[in-house]
Amino acid sequence: MLSRAIAVLVVLLAIVPAAAQDRVDLHWRWVEGRSLTYRVVEEMDQSIAGDPSSALNWVRRFRYREAVRRVDGRGVATVDRTYEADAVEVTRDGRSVEYDSDRPGTHEAASDPLVAPFAAFLGKTISFDVDAEGRVLAVRGVNELMKSVTSPLSGGMLDAQIDASIATLTDESVRQQIERSLRLVPARAVRTGESWETSVRQPMPVVGVVESRSRHTLRGTVRHAARQCARIDTTGTLTLVRPEGDDLSRLLEGLVQVRLSDSRLAGETLFDHADGCIVRSEMSMDTDWSVLMPDLADPAKRVEQTQRLRQKATLELVSGG
Repeated sequence: MLSRAIAVLVVLLAIVPAAAQDRVDLHWRWVEGRSLTYRVVEEMDQSIAGDPSSALNWVRRFRYREAVRRVDGRGVATVDRTYEADAVEVTRDGRSVEYDSDRPGTHEAASDPLVAPFAAFLGKTISFDVDAEGRVLAVRGVNELMKSVTSPLSGGMLDAQIDASIATLTDESVRQQIERSLRLVPARAVRTGESWETSVRQPMPVVGVVESRSRHTLRGTVRHAARQCARIDTTGTLTLVRPEGDDLSRLLEGLVQVRLSDSRLAGETLFDHADGCIVRSEMSMDTDWSVLMPDLADPAKRVEQTQRLRQKATLELVSGG
């Protein structure tokens, strides 16, 4: 009987470490003084069918450095993000413009209206507060950045468009954008095959609020760039929400009706669970929209536009950690 009990105990002791090893602790590890540098490639294709029709394509490549300035007692970090390099290729309705901060021969394009909103990020810094789950609590510096971004476009008929850009890109809207990219981990130990969900709401002018709901699944661990990484798969959808009590949305809804007819989110992230940071991430988002609005030539009539938006973003850690 004693020998059988010992045998059972040995088996249990062997199982417990194996179960523990199957769990991976997934949370951001913000370390005061640490700096991470990321390279990002963003691609977008937008096509609008209707009257008028339009097509827009751009590829943006940029590099930014994130320095952890401090971490408070709750584990909330204040991070400074500085944009160190920027390049963009834009084509709109057959007209193409190219800018690259590392190629002086292209710098004249920095003042082109298609490029200026991107080029002016170069050398600028914004800061944000973020916790171990990737929840962004506050962003600072966006309003000042938007003034510098839009200043090259100032003057004449463009002033109204510039004012609209400043009004829609705010500390709050950028907070939600950053949070959507960081809310990938649950800040707890996770077993292989286990899933968790996140949701982020982002306001959009005229449209209302777009809520992205994502389901993340730990597929296992892999070796990448000399790091041991958790491989996380992500799928999700977007939903159009019209907040109650939003007088502007109700007013615009009577004039412009926007519908999100289809949406798809998908991607994969490699997350260094020892250092608590993203090593590589690739995400895509496809959305189909329809807009019903008054005909400018005859307000009594309604015209419909359909828009297809295809976006892809690849992020890679190039130094730090």
